[in-house]
Amino acid sequence: MTGVLFLSQSQLDTWLNAGLVELAQDTLTVTADNASFPVVPAVHVKAVVDGTDSAKLVGKVKAVEALRMGGAEISLGAVVLGDSAYEVDDGFMVTLQLPDRPSPRPPSKPAPTAKGGEADLLAQFILNKLS
Repeated sequence: MTGVLFLSQSQLDTWLNAGLVELAQDTLTVTADNASFPVVPAVHVKAVVDGTDSAKLVGKVKAVEALRMGGAEISLGAVVLGDSAYEVDDGFMVTLQLPDRPSPRPPSKPAPTAKGGEADLLAQFILNKLS
């Protein structure tokens, strides 16, 4: 099973400065165990600063190339699409290969509920790699 995690440029800079990861071309490598993950430049759309969110981008993570192909103009911390301007966090989409989920538990033992869902599982997976 694969998953995608947004990694902000500020978090990446922190990890790079601490020597925890290396970034070369389109690959992020965790230095502790030499695990490599493909990355794609991306933005996390935080808010509309001018116009309306007719493209429904707020709260989403989008690949930079996909936005450009859709006619967006992208600069550091901002995306302009049509008549709308957005505030964004710059960063990368990291593709992770996740272990298969374990088999469901027998009905006599209810499974614990996950509070954050897949996003928290992805974040925990990559943070465990960096610990």
